[in-house]
Amino acid sequence: MKMLIKSNKGNNCIPPLRNSINDENFDDIVYGDEDKCDLLNKYFSLISKLEEENVSLPDFDIKTNNVINEIFVTISEIVDILKIIDPYKASGPDKISHKMLKISPEKIAIPLQIIFNKSLRQCKYPSSWKNAHVIAIFKKVIHLYLLITAQYH
Repeated sequence: MKMLIKSNKGNNCIPPLRNSINDENFDDIVYGDEDKCDLLNKYFSLISKLEEENVSLPDFDIKTNNVINEIFVTISEIVDILKIIDPYKASGPDKISHKMLKISPEKIAIPLQIIFNKSLRQCKYPSSWKNAHVIAIFKKVIHLYLLITAQYH
């Protein structure tokens, strides 16, 4: 069972960050994950050039007459998706590994169907579904990884 549930050991990939944003903590070193997240959020918000004031949404073409609470997810649809899930992908904040989802699609499909259909029927998207693990990967690391993997294929 332990191999099916991922742990957070060794996931602390982001090194300490220096706060060089002009605010009360100027030039402090940030160590905690939540503090790093807040610092990165402040930085990307500062450099964003999006104008949100007095902007109207563009007209959208109507593609369907369906309303979200008229959509129904079936057990077979969930099972089909769980069967093709990549077991080697990282788990999310819930720490449920893809291996566990893949080995028990029929058993887990019923509770998932209840949750999904209730969400669709109530037109509510649970805030916990908006959480994710985001890891910055620098371009040089990706190029190095691609070079190494290309040599073995």
